[in-house]
Amino acid sequence: VDVDGAFDPRSALACGLDLARLLWVRAGDGRRGLRAVELILGAGGFGVVALDLGERRARVPEVSWLRLSRAAEKSDAALAVIAPWPQAGSFAVATVETSRPRPLLSQAQSTASPRLLRAVTSCVALVRSKRGAPEAPVPITLRLR
Repeated sequence: VDVDGAFDPRSALACGLDLARLLWVRAGDGRRGLRAVELILGAGGFGVVALDLGERRARVPEVSWLRLSRAAEKSDAALAVIAPWPQAGSFAVATVETSRPRPLLSQAQSTASPRLLRAVTSCVALVRSKRGAPEAPVPITLRLR
């Protein structure tokens, strides 16, 4: 569920995402996004539901997180909330932080040839978890096809 309209299907396809297996909802605002997630979780049949809150610093009522956590638990789906700051508070099973992504570019063959984006690297760290102690950051690399 895309609140800000930031999802780029072409980039997702280039990274190997199977768009035929993706339900993409452009919510338009946070309230509609929360409602869409609740309906999707209630419908069932999804392993992961992602809510991208975008860059806006929206205040989400605690009761909304309670409803969403219960809906996710009933549906056996993982609910991933993507935002530049922690959102779900005590309703989150885990809070994960990533470092700023760094691009990895190809080597130019000559001064006339362009350098192309080949991959993006970052570090992922579990900073809070109800299921165990936080972990050390783990480096990850996402390679483009």
